[in-house]
Formats: sequence, structure tokens, C-alpha cells
Amino acid sequence: MKRLLLLVVLCSAIVPIATAGVTRLPMTVVRTWLTVEVAIEGHAYRFMVDTGAPLTVVSARVAAERNIVAGDVTEMNTANGVPAVMQHAVVGRMTLGDRELTDWHIMVADNTVLDCFDIDGIIGGDILRRYVVRFCARDGYILLADNLSEAGAVDRRHSVRMRLINNKSYCGYSYIRGAKGKCPVWLLFDTGAAGLSLGCWERLAERGALSDLHVAEGYSIVGGLMGNGVVSHMAQALAVAPVLRFAGVDIRNMPVQSLQQEQKSIIGVALLQWGDVVADYLGRRIYYVVDGQSVTAGDGAAAAFNLRPAFDAGRGVIVGSVWDTDLLGRVRVGDRISSVDGMPTDSMSVCDFYRLDFKIGQTQLCIETDAGEKHITMNIIE
Repeated sequence: MKRLLLLVVLCSAIVPIATAGVTRLPMTVVRTWLTVEVAIEGHAYRFMVDTGAPLTVVSARVAAERNIVAGDVTEMNTANGVPAVMQHAVVGRMTLGDRELTDWHIMVADNTVLDCFDIDGIIGGDILRRYVVRFCARDGYILLADNLSEAGAVDRRHSVRMRLINNKSYCGYSYIRGAKGKCPVWLLFDTGAAGLSLGCWERLAERGALSDLHVAEGYSIVGGLMGNGVVSHMAQALAVAPVLRFAGVDIRNMPVQSLQQEQKSIIGVALLQWGDVVADYLGRRIYYVVDGQSVTAGDGAAAAFNLRPAFDAGRGVIVGSVWDTDLLGRVRVGDRISSVDGMPTDSMSVCDFYRLDFKIGQTQLCIETDAGEKHITMNIIE
């Protein structure tokens, strides 16, 4: 992802370019999220473009500023399976470049994580499905087109059919080549996610489709957009997919993270460091525009932090998962982290936690254990 961040042109001050049937929206990457400028009732805000979100969401703060009346309350599951309380509303005028939507149905919700990074809402599938969308992260823009011919060059051999699942998410058929042959998997291209995450990782591991597998007990941490703490205690896994076939392109040595079994498998913006993704919602196909027939994602080793901190709404910063077997018995999942690089965590908010910069080989954690304080340096294990 570092390469992706370096290659993105930060051009939010540039006026969006529009030609007949085409709108080019300058894009800024915040963490791994792709954001663009959106006008609500003529006032500029920054929204994340999230292909994994079925509906467009406006933060409660923006709704209040623009006098958007929130109505009926509903509970919806986010892409990571976490329930979120939202309210139905209608925005009179919303524009993306020269694309104007009037009296558009939206959801209003508090969004702790995005608020931490001054992101005002989410452009979801309800808007994206009106267009052919080309994600050009290396050139720093997102393109909206009225048809595929206006979205730039694509190769049908490097494409996959999209299937609408549960009337919400478009997923493309892919497979991982394993020791026992091809293992099929339906992947949602989710720009709200970073890499490859599989809800069916146990089945794939049993069929020899994953190599260099690490498994640890730990908390499922909400890195998604509506959460602010720990979800549940579960087994987590990191592994490598030796060959992932996505949209006719072989992605070699792709790192894999596990999801809970009932969750959809997803592939995120890591794809964009090697080429453009074109989501043709109108023709229901995804195109992957790369040079050649394959790309290489890594060296074949599943790397992870020796342990991973988490934020619990009641207890603050805790040990979320322990990946290094040398630490087992010395540190337990759930132990409280009292300081990070000498900075006390007592009064740390969820935003303070998300803004922490964990540096490999440098970040020092002070952990309260039954045997007293332990000082651990965060490192990468392979």
C-alpha cells in the first residue's frame, strides 16, 4: 500500500474535468480510503468512495449543518458484519463534478472512524451503479462514464462477470490455485478495504490453496467504517494465496487475511497499485487493466506484527491479537496497554488510537500483565 500512496496525485484543489458523458473526479487517499469532493446543497465536503457500501451515507454532523431532516431509524449490517444504526433522509441536491442528483435518498449515521479523519460521508453502490466507474489511483482520479466505450481502453479477456448478491453487492467469480486444483471464491471489489480478506479461509486452507499459514487467537478489530472498538473474540489467520486469478489476471503471492465465516470475501484497493479497475455496473462486468498477464504482490511470506493493539470502548487500548509464539504466556489477548512510545493511553480516545503511527522495530508498548509490566517492541514476524 505504500507504493499506492506514493503514486497517488493529491489534486483535490483541481476542478473536476467533464467531457461528453465523462466526469473525472480528482482523488485523495486518506489512509487507504479513496476520497473525492462532493457538494451537498452547494457546500463542499469530502466523501469516501466505497464500492462495498450498498447505500450512500452522510454523517450526522453534515446533516445538521445542511438542515437535512433524518427520519425513520433502521439497523443495517456494514460490510464487516457489524450492525450500525442509521436514519433515512433525503438530500435536495448532491453533486459529484458535473453529475447532479436531486431529492436523493441517503442514510444518516454517526461515523466515528471517518470523523477522525475529516471524512464527511460515503458514496455507496446506489450512486455508483448509475455509471461505469474507472478507478485510476496511480493517476489520482476516479472517472464516471455513461457507457463502457467512454471509460477508456479495456481488454475483455481481463474481465469477470459481476453477480448481484442479496440485492446489495456485486461480486465477481475468481479462484485460487491450490495443491488440489482450483478453489472457487466470489470476491467483492471493495474500495473500503485494503487487501484480500476471505470468509472461507478454512475451506481454502484444507484444500491446500493457502501457503505460509499463521493462525492466532485474538479479537476481531473493526477496521471498518462504522465501528469504534472490539467486535468479538475469534481465531484469526494470515496466509498467502500463491496464485489468485482475478478478472483474467494472475496475482501471485497475494497476502490473505481471514474474515468470519458468514462474511463475504473481498478484495480491496491493493489491486490499484498494479493497474486500473473498471467497474461496469451497467454491463455487470469488472475489468482489470494491467500490463501483461500477471502481477506479483509479495515474496510468498505471510508477514504480521508480533502483536496487534486494539481499542475497546470500555477499557481503552488493549492487546488485540498475539501472532508471535515467543510472546505466548508472557502477554495475553485483552491485556491493557498502558503506554505507546511513553505516551499514556489512559485518556486516549478512539480517534487518538486510529491516528497512532506504529513503526516497525521502533514502537514500544508497555503492557500490564499478571506478572507485572512488560515492555514489547512492535516487530514484523514471517
